[in-house]
Amino acid sequence: MAWSNTSTTGVQSLAALGSLTTTAFTMAPGGTGKLLTLQDVTQFATINISVYAFTSSMPVTGATATIPLNITWYDDLVSGIPVFQDEVDIWVANNVMASASALSGTAYITLPVRGQYLSITTSNPGTASTITMQFFSVYGSQNTTPRVYCKQIPPPSLAFFGSPTLAGNYYSELNGILGSATFNAAADTNYFMPMGLFTGQGNLYALTSAAFANDVSLFSMVPMANNVTLPESNPRFVIDDDLDEADDTDDVDAPVALPKCPTIVVFITGAASIVTNVCLTAMDQA
Repeated sequence: MAWSNTSTTGVQSLAALGSLTTTAFTMAPGGTGKLLTLQDVTQFATINISVYAFTSSMPVTGATATIPLNITWYDDLVSGIPVFQDEVDIWVANNVMASASALSGTAYITLPVRGQYLSITTSNPGTASTITMQFFSVYGSQNTTPRVYCKQIPPPSLAFFGSPTLAGNYYSELNGILGSATFNAAADTNYFMPMGLFTGQGNLYALTSAAFANDVSLFSMVPMANNVTLPESNPRFVIDDDLDEADDTDDVDAPVALPKCPTIVVFITGAASIVTNVCLTAMDQA
């Protein structure tokens, strides 16, 4: 339940680290970072965050394509006992953000206030790449929201180890379309389709002209070392592993629960080429 208060305070900046021309801090492999520490949020009902992180060495063994934001709420400054904890995972770009006209890859997060004090930390679970937090901004407001909302276009610079074939319009807009593609999947070629971040109810549409060798799967990019090496067989952390259904030619149009973590659709082909259509949309947006 959101924090209840009678304050009339408007939108207010609580933290502003880094910028478009500077950086906030870097994290070595296995490192951590403090973004906000025991910030008094009793004047607000909602917290809004914008954040952008990047690395210059994503496509290497042991690197990570995602990092966590660990969100902890407290009711006092002494006990150290949280009243609520949460986590939102975000894509990491493979380049510094050059200008305000190239904001693709920025993550936007809206949180209902669930305690008097707020701390946010992050970490680099990779073993081979330094991650830079370019900017992290937090605002408090009197808007109310019943749950956590997340939006993030996959950074156009995403790069994975081994240069796997990426499919579709994964530079999706902030309009509820998380990713879409219509293409001819070549024989003996696996395709990977990064999706925009959104948490909550989504809808998945998939239509293929023939059976894929190992189904069409939606899986989550949980922050961990070596998640830049995309699976060549059954994906780990699968959300749905049969998007093309049993006969592989009927269309699928069904709801899917999306995690607070980026996702990828993977197509594993066989000996024949396959006409492929897929679209993942978010049913409601903040």
